[in-house]
Amino acid sequence: MSLVAVFGVQWGDEGKGKLVDVLTQNSKACARYNGGANAGHTIVYGDQKVGLRLLPCGIMHKGCKNVIGNGVVVSLSVLAEELDAVAALVGESIDDRVVLSSRAHLTCQMHLLADGLTEARTEGTKDNIGTTRRGVGPSYAAKALRISLRACDLLKSWTEFEALYWKEVEFFKQAYGLTDLRPLYLELEHLKQLRVRFAPLVQDIVVTMDEILAQPLRPVVPSGTVELDMGRTLLSRPWHVVVEGANATMLDIDVGTYPFCTSSTVLPSGMGAGLSLDPRRLTHVVGVVKAYTTRVGSGPFPTELTDDVGDFLQQQGKEFGVVTGRRRRCGWLDLALVKYSCFISAPDSIMLTKLDVLSQLTDIKIAINYIRPDGSKCHPKYFPADLDELASLSCEYLTLPGWKQDITHLPSYQDLPPNAKAYVETIERILQIPVLFIGIGPGSDDILTRSSSL
Repeated sequence: MSLVAVFGVQWGDEGKGKLVDVLTQNSKACARYNGGANAGHTIVYGDQKVGLRLLPCGIMHKGCKNVIGNGVVVSLSVLAEELDAVAALVGESIDDRVVLSSRAHLTCQMHLLADGLTEARTEGTKDNIGTTRRGVGPSYAAKALRISLRACDLLKSWTEFEALYWKEVEFFKQAYGLTDLRPLYLELEHLKQLRVRFAPLVQDIVVTMDEILAQPLRPVVPSGTVELDMGRTLLSRPWHVVVEGANATMLDIDVGTYPFCTSSTVLPSGMGAGLSLDPRRLTHVVGVVKAYTTRVGSGPFPTELTDDVGDFLQQQGKEFGVVTGRRRRCGWLDLALVKYSCFISAPDSIMLTKLDVLSQLTDIKIAINYIRPDGSKCHPKYFPADLDELASLSCEYLTLPGWKQDITHLPSYQDLPPNAKAYVETIERILQIPVLFIGIGPGSDDILTRSSSL
């Protein structure tokens, strides 16, 4: 049994999709366990970028089953759009590559309307969350209230499904004051068609996973192969399941920057409920860290840069949200935040992405500690639950020299400029976690690997 999990360590948008895309080339399945159509992953197929919101990143590879787990809230209309877009790109229908958990909950138009109303009421105030308005929060609220439609309901008769739909609508009418029901009648007609398409994909994923884990894998290291570094070995080996986390630790509903967070459990441990797979089955966990920090929406951001350097990172890194197109806020790498996140999620290794974006900077800063207003340092793993306290903290920075050299498309880690390698190895030393993968460009081929001295 061989399982690897990939999750984001910061506020999302770290570039997880690229690593998942490579790992799934030799895997039996790729599986998502949380989030909804608010989570965007970008992968490169040929010379085109593909933005995925619901589909796991293994969808581009034949022979890889793409499992949408119990913990995902699924918009069937978005799922249909994505399947059609990817099918047009690869030149064939790909519906048979997807498995939809019978226990996954459905996101409908009522949830989008409720999300929009909530955001509109707080717009321009400090209480505005800045959600993607994709209905994800209201979907999870309906799930917790035990009134939500689930994928297994697609297997019922249309009369039964329709009755359950209007039962849930009745709650949202009363709770959110929904009055114009015309969008809901239109959606219901569309759902009648989508039900026919997606009902065959609905499965009990306990059975699905049991069957996948029973399949034989090819030998990890074929005879005669030269010795590989630690990172390349992980990329080259086959996997039963690549577990793909959406969003990131600092957006987790429990340990993230609440209330400026998502509505699901993001941590790899969430795969227990979200995928019906105990996390103790994992062989390896990779935490993905961007070489600087970004976030979308509202909330405190200790290392945020509102100067020319912040603008440079935003433009050079093309920092716009996959789902909303919103401009991402940018700042220096915050290792105080990363240390907190890694303590909770316990990754076995780190992938450092977008190192190439820093290439033109003379000096590069890394936040290594939080400082209280009285000048005292916070505990190395401390991250305030209270966001007013977080906003009051300043950062202790370590300044490293830049490398002023284009590093895209370099063939190996050894070819990086000395200052770029020093940046990577400083991060590894501070975190005490091996940095085995380094992203130096947008493509799935733009990943350098290395071994660790830790």
